[in-house]
Amino acid sequence: MIDDQGRPSVFISYAHADEAWKDELLKYLRAAFGVDAPIELWDDRRIGAGDAWLDEIERALDRASVAILLVTADFLSSRFIQRKEVPRLLERRGSEGVRLMPLLVDACPWSRSSWLKSIQMRPTDAVPLTEHPSKSRALSEFAEEVAGHFDKATSAGISKVAKVLDPTPPLSGAEPRSERRPRPKSRDRHRQEIADELDRQYRARDTLLQHGQDVAEAETRITDLKRILRHGPQLHAGEFLGDGRYQLIHPLGQGGFATVWLAEDRRGGMQVAIKVLHGQFSASEERRERLSWCAADG
Repeated sequence: MIDDQGRPSVFISYAHADEAWKDELLKYLRAAFGVDAPIELWDDRRIGAGDAWLDEIERALDRASVAILLVTADFLSSRFIQRKEVPRLLERRGSEGVRLMPLLVDACPWSRSSWLKSIQMRPTDAVPLTEHPSKSRALSEFAEEVAGHFDKATSAGISKVAKVLDPTPPLSGAEPRSERRPRPKSRDRHRQEIADELDRQYRARDTLLQHGQDVAEAETRITDLKRILRHGPQLHAGEFLGDGRYQLIHPLGQGGFATVWLAEDRRGGMQVAIKVLHGQFSASEERRERLSWCAADG
């Protein structure tokens, strides 16, 4: 058994006859996420010797945020996939918003599957990879779309809790508020330097905006720094949310579908609690509505 350590997980469902395509896709996924990304790319070849293979697969199905389906005739005719994996994934798609992302590898009668034809197929226009004019481009675009889902999930899951943790202005003669409050601190010196530089770039961009000046160069630098800092969907102290408005300080607690962070509201000049949905729940309209109710009732 390989410990997932609570990382966001991508489950890859495929027929063993298509293993070469699965391995090829994994290369592009690792490139899109980054080799050090704290994310689990799971397929059944990760099951260790002596492990209970069915239990391992069921656990992987239950923790997946995204499921990639490598669609071929072998995939459609696999009894295990169609009777075990697909029903569980469809169940979690309906109840928890797990995202299913089918990738058509070879021509097959996939459109006769009622559940599959209702989901957007990739590559574009359902051109199979085996017939695609550029397999590398198709795999690259698909991998970027998978990684981009986690970026969107983090953004969609942001909700400012109405409770302000430090609303009172500093007393006359007191040290500045920024010196009295806890600051984001990373254990990794390199990440801390990147976070500090990102903070400076956000402030420089905001100053340019106030004076009506071009911010294209600053936005490019901000995007580059965010990519370096993130390394996958897992959040860390020092990162920024809400287009630079909120900087995460440290987590306050974690629930069943969200994590609450202490954060600096850089525009409001105060500390607030930020609730961020776990990636696997961000696509669920019900979860987002519940999060909105929490913010409204706070």
